[in-house]
Amino acid sequence: MKKTLSLIIAILVFSSIATAQRYTIKGKILDAISKEKLPYSSISLHYKTDTLGIYKGIIADTNGDFEIKNVRKRDMILKVSFVGYKPFRKEIGLGEFAKEKILDLGNLFMELSGELAAVEITAKIERIIVDDDKLTMNVDEQLAATVTSAFDLLKRVPGVFIDKDDNLTLNGKSGVLFQYNGRDLRMQYKSVVDLLKSMTPDQVESFEVLSNPGVRYDAEGTAGIINIKIKKNQNYGINGSVWGRASYQTMLNYYGSMSLSYVDDKWTTSLGFSPMKWGSKGTSKSERYTAKGVGDTVLFKTESEDEWQWLNNNIYLNASYLIDTTRTIGFNLYGSFGGNPEIYNENPYLISSYPNYNIVDSSYLSGRSSITKRRSLGFGIDYVKKLDTLDSKFMLDLSYSHNSDISNSESWNKYFIGDLNTILDREEGFRRKDLSPDNDLSFRADYYKPFTKTMKLETGLKTYISFSDNDYRSEQLDPLTGNYVNVPMETNRFKYFENINSLYASFSNTFKKKLNVRLGIRLEQTNTKGHQYVLDSIDKRSYFDIFPNLRLNYKFKDDNQLTLSYSYRISRPWSGSLNPFMQKSSEYSYSTGNPYLNPQYSNSISLSHSWKYMLFTNVSYSHTKDDINWIRTPLDTNLGYNPLALMSSSVNFGSSHNLNFNISFNKEFFKWWSFRASTGANYSQILSSPNELDINRESWSYNASLSSDFTLPKKWRLGFYYYFRSSSMYGLSTSSSYQDLSINISKSFFEEKLGLTLSIDDFVNINKMYRETVYRNTITKNWSSYQGPQVALSLRYRFGKYYKNKQVSKPSVESFDDRVGGGSPEGGR
Repeated sequence: MKKTLSLIIAILVFSSIATAQRYTIKGKILDAISKEKLPYSSISLHYKTDTLGIYKGIIADTNGDFEIKNVRKRDMILKVSFVGYKPFRKEIGLGEFAKEKILDLGNLFMELSGELAAVEITAKIERIIVDDDKLTMNVDEQLAATVTSAFDLLKRVPGVFIDKDDNLTLNGKSGVLFQYNGRDLRMQYKSVVDLLKSMTPDQVESFEVLSNPGVRYDAEGTAGIINIKIKKNQNYGINGSVWGRASYQTMLNYYGSMSLSYVDDKWTTSLGFSPMKWGSKGTSKSERYTAKGVGDTVLFKTESEDEWQWLNNNIYLNASYLIDTTRTIGFNLYGSFGGNPEIYNENPYLISSYPNYNIVDSSYLSGRSSITKRRSLGFGIDYVKKLDTLDSKFMLDLSYSHNSDISNSESWNKYFIGDLNTILDREEGFRRKDLSPDNDLSFRADYYKPFTKTMKLETGLKTYISFSDNDYRSEQLDPLTGNYVNVPMETNRFKYFENINSLYASFSNTFKKKLNVRLGIRLEQTNTKGHQYVLDSIDKRSYFDIFPNLRLNYKFKDDNQLTLSYSYRISRPWSGSLNPFMQKSSEYSYSTGNPYLNPQYSNSISLSHSWKYMLFTNVSYSHTKDDINWIRTPLDTNLGYNPLALMSSSVNFGSSHNLNFNISFNKEFFKWWSFRASTGANYSQILSSPNELDINRESWSYNASLSSDFTLPKKWRLGFYYYFRSSSMYGLSTSSSYQDLSINISKSFFEEKLGLTLSIDDFVNINKMYRETVYRNTITKNWSSYQGPQVALSLRYRFGKYYKNKQVSKPSVESFDDRVGGGSPEGGR
């Protein structure tokens, strides 16, 4: 009896120990033909004796990897599903569980079904994701339905602030560089704004924000990079969309977009066209106080109503060809053609002295009419080769862009002794033509080599060449004959050449599946030459820089990560700020470039944390030396200038410090309600260099935003957005607080093919701004505002014909970079 009892106890103890053992099952989901990853695949684990019930379930990550933890040692069945693919099933027997308690199933290959009709993909993606170098805001259908353009979407990105004049800062810093599907947008910022305003929200797949880019990106830009990723059709067949938007605030505006895509076994192509017409009117007021001595201060005062108009047409063509399962070649072309019709604006200036500012000593009337044409063209070709089963890749990329501005203007100044109703003292007129073509060419090669699943090397080279030619012609009105005559000293031509050659290398390794360390270094050699023809002055420069980069990422879990990063970056002066030619607006106002302007350098460190894909915290600090600022200084009266004349020019003012804290919360509480809140604080300090006056300016600013989207019955959607920013400092200027409130409502028809959106911005007419600039003996105050709320109505229609409904998976520029983590390999210049 005792022996029997002992045997029963031993069996029970052994059984309990065996039952207590837990295992981890891991693997990777891939396409059976292309061997590409299948992200967000659904994986479920079932007891063999109960295949209907689910023992455990999980979703694969962006690389198709999965891990199922705390699995009991039992006969199991693993099931995998992915839209457009045949269900995958694998039996796991007791004998497959090893002593190491980790069962690695390796690569699991899924086959395309090839039998389904059109499929509507409804898989949920996280709206905000922080991964490696970047923060990604994915644009889902609900978010796209609550705004009227891609530019409105950009305002929702955490850390991005856009004021009423469309000026943008990222984490409190200006100087953001833009990319389009990983390629540099070599166009002026206003053209980028026009492009985004003419794009539909559902054209955008995501915005990728890199506040501290890695070394595979150009070191240019102190604020970071924003990559605009456009959606690519993944279904075989032909589809497209048509979108239109009309808005009114002070003028009637319209935006349009048409896109068409085609996909088959070899080709993935897309073609788009987007026209727009934008216009606005606003009121402005300016006061400039200039101290000439103790008790002697002169006031320049003006009030005006201004008008702006812009017409633009954008076109793009993207195509990629699958040579075989390891090679892809791609081609892209874009064009932007715009300009403004003839616009006439006139500003009266009243001049008075302390203490009797109400008594006008003198005045002048300054008027200007102008016509501008702007053109941007670009094309690129890339080649990607997969080298082995470890996903080693080699990529070549060649791109070219051409940008040109042609401006024709007439300006005049009428000077009065006393106010504008007194006798005319003198007048002057100018007729000017400004031609500014720019050509950019870049070539790069990148190599990516994973030695193991955790140890990776990336290296590459790039050369960039830019030619710009500014031809400025000026004629002055002869008051006796009424004809315009050439003024040699008012005519200028400035050619600028820039060449940047770079090499980079980056090594990363993951330790104990938790800590990822990446070390990188980038070498850039810069050659420039500026030639001012009127003065026949030539300025040549050549300098070499080393840019280190470090990133530490610790994963407590996949949805709980902490990242510390450091980067050293540069901002080179643009060609216009180096042109020494002095341009006259009136006898009181001049502007010129500075051929001795140096690049500014910035050290940045950032600590960020993401939790559950819904709470994101970021703390960053940057120090910039040789900070570039525009200033106004008096002109020498001994050279014949008016004693009240000021000249604007750019200088390396000194250094600046920037400390930023930002926290964002994103949560879909229910299927019908999603909520986002963000708040931040920013500290800025600017210190003058020894050759300037002793300036030590500092400022704290704060911002907060709230947005809430509701899905109502019968496919109605309602959205609210509010933004507030306190007064803030930018360079030598301080701006007033700013707030914006918008509301929108949308409705879908005919199985989501047709969409209608009505929105109201500046809902309570609070879109006003005040700015004050203080430097030496001059204080400038500016007020501006737009009148009334903006009402917009947009309409979108999707169409298409699908067949086989297979999803395409091809090696590409984007997939090359996704393996490395963070954006695209193309640089930030």
